Amino acid sequence: MLSDYRLDSEVIQLRTRAPGEVIGISADLLAVLDRSREISARSGGAFDVTSGPLTLLWRTAFASGSLPTEEEVAAAASKVGWSFMHVDSDRSTVQFDLSGMSLDFGGIGKGWIADRALEVLVGHGCPAALVDIGGDLAIGDPPPGREGWRVGVSLDAADSTRSLMLSNCGVATSGDAEQHLVVDSVRYSHLLDPRTGWPLQLVRAVSVMSIDAATADALASAVCVLGPVAGRSLVDRWPDSMILASRLD
Repeated sequence: MLSDYRLDSEVIQLRTRAPGEVIGISADLLAVLDRSREISARSGGAFDVTSGPLTLLWRTAFASGSLPTEEEVAAAASKVGWSFMHVDSDRSTVQFDLSGMSLDFGGIGKGWIADRALEVLVGHGCPAALVDIGGDLAIGDPPPGREGWRVGVSLDAADSTRSLMLSNCGVATSGDAEQHLVVDSVRYSHLLDPRTGWPLQLVRAVSVMSIDAATADALASAVCVLGPVAGRSLVDRWPDSMILASRLD
């Protein structure tokens, strides 16, 4: 449903729809879109679920090893903006104001899927479970006789530097330790700032704990873009959330 690679996914199908068209969407897509829109709004667009045009542009740049032109970045950025997307939760529809808008769930999708997998386990009578999808953790009840699941926190590919006992929450880490592009001695992160259209040029990483894995996933992405002051403020204002480790300065 969320893939922007599979041609038969619901997200891909939305790309072909005309501006202003009212489009019926599945209940699952509506749910993740509602959460994404909330985080997009509260982060001031530092996380933006409509950043699909930028993702496609920079994915090509990373594959080719060369930067897009400023005009290409500006053209893609002109199709991005969560406020140009309208979701009707009662009718389960979405509507886009701009031509060429597309969705990107790369900053929340793994966490959301981990949460849904944990729900399946709980529904089958296994509430003491932990789901790990690419480092995004959906954590259920503690194992029998223990106070929680032991979770190691690391901001890069090295061994964990901190260990925590956690339960009934989500944890996600965002950073560019393994994904970046260097052109003319300038390091471009795979983390994009949807507000400018350009990748971060600072080395940043953050691990966030929140009410579930989807929220932790999106908050971690937003914090990397916002930086140390605004990023920490965003997490501090989010219920049951905290930064576990960070490299933001």
